Amino acid sequence: MGSAPVALGLPIQSNNDPTEYPEIFKHVNNYFTQNRRFEQGKMLGRGSFGGAFIFNELDANGEFLRKVVVKTSLDPWSDLATLNEIQHLTAVRGAEHIVRLLCSVPDVPGLDRAAFVMDYVEHGTWGDALARVRAVNQRIPNRMLWGIFLIAVARAVAGMAYPRGAEADAPPWREQIIDGQAPSLIAHNDMNLGNVVVGAWDRTDEEHRLCPITKLIDFGCADTLVPGEEAGGNLAAVRSNINDIGRVMRWLISGVPDFTIAPAIIGGGDPPRTIECRTHAGLDDPGLTDELRFLVRRCCATNAADVPSLREVLGACENAVRNHTAQDYAHLGPAAAVYERDAAVAYLVQMCILDAPLS
Repeated sequence: MGSAPVALGLPIQSNNDPTEYPEIFKHVNNYFTQNRRFEQGKMLGRGSFGGAFIFNELDANGEFLRKVVVKTSLDPWSDLATLNEIQHLTAVRGAEHIVRLLCSVPDVPGLDRAAFVMDYVEHGTWGDALARVRAVNQRIPNRMLWGIFLIAVARAVAGMAYPRGAEADAPPWREQIIDGQAPSLIAHNDMNLGNVVVGAWDRTDEEHRLCPITKLIDFGCADTLVPGEEAGGNLAAVRSNINDIGRVMRWLISGVPDFTIAPAIIGGGDPPRTIECRTHAGLDDPGLTDELRFLVRRCCATNAADVPSLREVLGACENAVRNHTAQDYAHLGPAAAVYERDAAVAYLVQMCILDAPLS
């Protein structure tokens, strides 16, 4: 049994009336059960700009096919965010580590608001998972952090940088840099632990063996930048998304979203190399390797010139996930020799994600 997924991490200003939410659900439920092979709709969650509802989708024979999530605007003003999300999810569709848009409805009868259908991701957010890890007085092991770094954020950033715009039924592709192609200007603008959700665990997949598949959601605040409108020109969006990667990883390591802007060490030498970045004392954890610590700090750099390239981030994450073993962390002390082992990581995943109670 898994925890309830959070299918929205929505913008924060709106004039919608919470008492209208059941009425909105009634219209959404009526439309999708009458016009699609959907049944057993129920309210899943709400934010300031949108509501999410979960349905069972049936096949042509009336048999259960899959669970899906419908997201709709809560008021006419927030329709802009919904339409923006549809536009950007359409552009990045096909990316393995970004939630898949299945279809959209520009105008739900009775509501006069847009809605869209997306994949259901079954094990909640990384915010939920981190809270459960902390509740049992644990920290996320380095090897698992590298896995999240790779599949939760670095791959998703590559998916935004090199969007496929695939059809809804196209097989997912593992996001990567496409040599000779300029990166897109899609910036997510709202990457946080509430917008990174955890799905199934395929331990036969080399990149997922220490971490369930993770997907980026909520593109309501996404934007397609104009070339040169920010420092970095055509790389402005990639750098913005890498800054977001740093925020997610810093939060996972420190346990809190807080940060201070201050100089921080990012390399050896005499004197050590430092940069100004959005940092937190939790990144000084002696149980963290310098390689991971320094890369996260660089992703959080305030100066664009100090932000690592997507190629460097992907390369470092791929190497760590594919080649590091528990022995590579033995120098961190006796505890690391235990909690970095495959069995210990698997136990943490099972306890805090896969077997977590419904919230």
